[in-house]
Parts: sequence; structure tokens; C-alpha cells
Amino acid sequence: NPIDNPDPDPDPDPDPEPDPDPDKEPGPDPDPDPDPDPDPDPDPDPNPDEYCYEEVWFDGADLGPARSTLSRGDWRGAAIEALQIRWPAGESLVRQDQQMLNQFGESGSFSALMESFGVIIHEGIHLYDYGHAIWDRDMAYYITADRTIMTPWIDGFPRSELSAMLPDDSTDLYRRTYLTGEQGQRGFSELMDEQNCYIADMASTAVVGDAIDSLGWSGRDGAVAFLLYMELFLRRARTNYSTVYDQMQSDASIRELVRTQWLRAHFWLEVSDRYPEQGIRDLDIRRHVHAPENMAEVEMFLGHAVDASPCLPDGPPANP
Repeated sequence: NPIDNPDPDPDPDPDPEPDPDPDKEPGPDPDPDPDPDPDPDPDPDPNPDEYCYEEVWFDGADLGPARSTLSRGDWRGAAIEALQIRWPAGESLVRQDQQMLNQFGESGSFSALMESFGVIIHEGIHLYDYGHAIWDRDMAYYITADRTIMTPWIDGFPRSELSAMLPDDSTDLYRRTYLTGEQGQRGFSELMDEQNCYIADMASTAVVGDAIDSLGWSGRDGAVAFLLYMELFLRRARTNYSTVYDQMQSDASIRELVRTQWLRAHFWLEVSDRYPEQGIRDLDIRRHVHAPENMAEVEMFLGHAVDASPCLPDGPPANP
């Protein structure tokens, strides 16, 4: 019947019709010989629990507008503009009270003006901290425009007692000023205020380091010297003044201060280290700061690990 069999001699083994879309649904085993040990995908975050300190600044932002302002003779405006361009925390501090800018600003050149930020900001931090403190009761520490750490005022013992604990003369520039005489009679809260000033001092010139032509100065030395002094103060309190140590360690705001200043100092060290001329003996001092027995004092006080970086390797503390 031609209708039932239009091809009287059909191919007994016809080729199958081609798959109109062979890639649409691949078979269950498209690779008959897969790699038995494929390379794992790279881990985009090798330590997802790590917690790192960050602070807003604008790396490499064009300082041309500030240079132009200085060329028109407005050096105060140029200073504020440069800080606004690179580091909002510094600009906010100077805008609040410009007397340190007027007293310590160097207007001879753009480089000199940028280098003078160290003294301007250092003294401005003192004004802010003591201006917001309640003498002998509470102490204030300016961190950024929207963050001030308030702690109880603690003297504890004279910081001159740290002098005999120093491992060498690498911090003598600061020891002679801060650990002797009337200054040496001051205690923990004022030691930490001085540390706060030197960390901000370091930050203020690090953020404009590319605009400073200088043979060198101690831009980092003070910050790391006071990290060492903090470690030694914690050891002295722990071993000789247990009541003071317990009072400090039990206060969350003091733990926050110690933790923040450790991380913040290391955050700005990474920026400042781009400019070798911004330190004199800071590397010698840092070897002591990062000695295991000294870092252990910070770890014991905080109750968690720290390292020589702006990060906490174990993540943020459960009870900050």
C-alpha cells in the first residue's frame, strides 16, 4: 500500500535526526574523564571573621584647589581646604576652633603649610579633649567628627614610673618631656590624651605626605612611643597596682579606647610608611611595641588577640 509505505526500500539503519539545540540540555556526564582533583575556587576572603579599623580619607585626591587658594594669599583657607579634600576628621577639628591654625600654621610654602598640620592637629586635639572633659571625673578623646570616646578619669600612678621600664633610649625624645618633672606626675588618662594627639598628628601629615618636601622629622615616633608607654602602663598596673588595673579593665569605655587607639595607630602607620622621611627612630620603637611580651599586655587587657596591624584577627569582641 503506497500510503502505508511511501518508501518501498527504507534505510534499515537511518541516521538519527540532528539535535536542533545540542547545548540546551547537555547529558548528565558531558566530560567523560573529569579532573579527579580539580583546583578549588580561590577563597575571596581568607579570614571572614577578621575585623579591621577604617577611617574615611581620600587617598590621592587632587590638592590643586588648596594650592590655588594659597596662591591667592589665603593660607588659612588653603589649610582647611586641603584637610577637607583629604581628611574630613582633621578639617572638622580645625573648623571647630581655628586658634591652633592661627598659632602654628606655616604659610611660607604649600609644603611648609602641609607639614605644619602635625602641630596644628596635635594641639587642636588637646584643646578638644580637655575642653570636653570634666576635670578629675571624665576624659574625652576626639577620634573623628562623629566619634568621641568618653572614659572615667583615671590617674592610677605617676607615669614617671614607666621610665625605668624602658628597654633602651629609642623614646628619649618623649621620655625627657613626658616621663619626668611635672609631666611625669600625670597618670593614665592624660597619657592616653597625649597618645591621641600623636596618632592624629601622624595621620595629619600622612594624608598629605605627597605634598611635603622635607628632609625628615619625627612624624611617626610619638605615636609609636605612646603605644609602648600604654603597654608598659598596663603591665605596671597589672603587676603593682591591681586595684587600678581592675578598675580600668572592668570599664568598657577604657577597653574601647585602648582597642581603638591600637588599631587606629596601625591604620595610619600603613599610610605614613609610604613616606620614609616621616620617621626618625620609629622602627626601633616599633620593635619594642611589637615584642610578644608587650603585645601580650594589650591582649590580656582586652581579652582577645591583636597583631601588628589595624585588624583584630579573631573578629570584633563579643563584649566591646
